[in-house]
Amino acid sequence: MDNVVAQSNALINSHYKQSYTIQEQRTVLWVISEIHKEDYFNGIYENKTISISSQKYAELMGISVKNVYRDAKKIGENLMSKVLKIETDKGWKMFHWFSSMEYIKTESVIEVVVSSKIIPYIIELKGNFTKFRLDNILFLKSSYAIKMYQILAQYKSLGMRVIEVDELRSILGIESLKAYQLYNKIKSKILEVSKKEINKNTDLTISYEEIKKGRKVGSIKFKITDKNESPDVSDQSPCELTQNKYSSIVKTTTLEEAKKLIVASGAKWDLYALVDQFHAFIDNKGQPQNIELAFLGFVRKKIKIHL
Repeated sequence: MDNVVAQSNALINSHYKQSYTIQEQRTVLWVISEIHKEDYFNGIYENKTISISSQKYAELMGISVKNVYRDAKKIGENLMSKVLKIETDKGWKMFHWFSSMEYIKTESVIEVVVSSKIIPYIIELKGNFTKFRLDNILFLKSSYAIKMYQILAQYKSLGMRVIEVDELRSILGIESLKAYQLYNKIKSKILEVSKKEINKNTDLTISYEEIKKGRKVGSIKFKITDKNESPDVSDQSPCELTQNKYSSIVKTTTLEEAKKLIVASGAKWDLYALVDQFHAFIDNKGQPQNIELAFLGFVRKKIKIHL
């Protein structure tokens, strides 16, 4: 399938309020990829209808065409009941993916009306967005692997991402699931499965290491390699990697000042991890007026929390 999915990083990092099945994830990403085949909607963000034949939908979902009516109904009911939350510079915003989903039996067609509130996060992209081919997720058998692929593809140009365990629970929509209150379950059922599936079936190769906070694992540091480019970042220092990615955002002198703050505090944060987290922060919140002061303030806050 040639469809390309492009969406804002804020949308990728949105916190699911419930977990999603594989077919629900595929449906959402298919709709996003279809929106990008259209023009800019003449600058008007109105509800947009996307159509697909029963045959194509069955192929996309990996189900029998005979069961499309039944299965699409269940998928639609579940998606219509689910909420996603996006952090904004003013606070937060919650909405549904679709305004409606309809099966037209006489035409064997499924029509989805996209929520007008979500369209700007799909077509009004001004730099903070991620793009990938839809077929990268079609062979993933775990719904969590699909979401993990998206949040890691966002950082493939940097080559790494650090995510706090609690934040990962929120992003995946598993906060309320007792099965994932223990980190070992997250590791065995989500991290290991996602790593195996992503490495085998997508354009990324990933690995990860655990960052301890006391006796517990507090964060996870992912290494991300694009198979099409295969950049070798293993020999680069955190500062070198930071300069490559952020030289136009945070000045070297500011990075050095931040490094001194970390050393003086005795905290175990590394600059590499903090810059990555700051990048995710401004992706979600928007770039502050004074990037240098904002970054130093971010570092001081992280040091204070760590201590």
